[in-house]
Amino acid sequence: KNIQFDGRLFTLSKSIKLENGFSHVTGCDWKSNDEIIIVDQKVKGRAELCVYDIQNGNLKRKLPLDQKPYDISVLPNDQCVITFPKEMEFRVYSLTDYSLQKRVSAGIKCHGVCCCMHQSGLMTVVAGEDKLALFDKDFDMMKSLTVKGGDIRYVSAYNNNLMFYSDLQNNRVCSVIGNGETRFDYKNDDKLKGAAGLILDESKNVYVCEKGANVIHVLSKSGILIRKIEVCSNPTALSVSKNKKKLCIVGGGRHVTNMADIYISL
Repeated sequence: KNIQFDGRLFTLSKSIKLENGFSHVTGCDWKSNDEIIIVDQKVKGRAELCVYDIQNGNLKRKLPLDQKPYDISVLPNDQCVITFPKEMEFRVYSLTDYSLQKRVSAGIKCHGVCCCMHQSGLMTVVAGEDKLALFDKDFDMMKSLTVKGGDIRYVSAYNNNLMFYSDLQNNRVCSVIGNGETRFDYKNDDKLKGAAGLILDESKNVYVCEKGANVIHVLSKSGILIRKIEVCSNPTALSVSKNKKKLCIVGGGRHVTNMADIYISL
């Protein structure tokens, strides 16, 4: 199975079973070019952060979490940020010893998280309800934007003036500029059945998981549908490796098998 990303062909290399007993995986990122890191809410049992080796599919590391996580973003400095919607906070963990470094109140039920560069350094964006909250490199809030939507789940930012997010409840994908003004509002003709995880390529095209239709919508920077790509069942989250040569697409949900499909650029 092949998919096109950023003008290049990626081939399905491995499918990794993420099931660890009643799993419900909602977020993924790349710890390194050979390791994916996922957050598993669990339908039953204790939530977890898990690291998998993509070469052999083996579970390398497991960290129990005391609350249900939603999304994860790996930072360039061997740290990661994990959102906890019910607690209205995100937490910063070390990826060397997996210790908790910081808890940050977001003031919203934050679901999605991403990081990008800002003129003053690294910026973290968290998303939830009808808000995007922007934090600086020290995790101090820079600003909170009220945007179109009511149930924002995932976010991807190119910088502080170009951000994209998915609104699950309203089946839409939107893009805003730095003051929260809408750039585009995408709703497909046959309705997006559950707009979920999304990422950008180098051309600022947007790749959005449609959880209810087993496809990814590829949108231009201006919100025009370029194509749809057939992928795994119930695609929920996706991420691209730091070297841009590998893709991870997580599919599954509460009562279906959770899988991570790894695609590699030819």
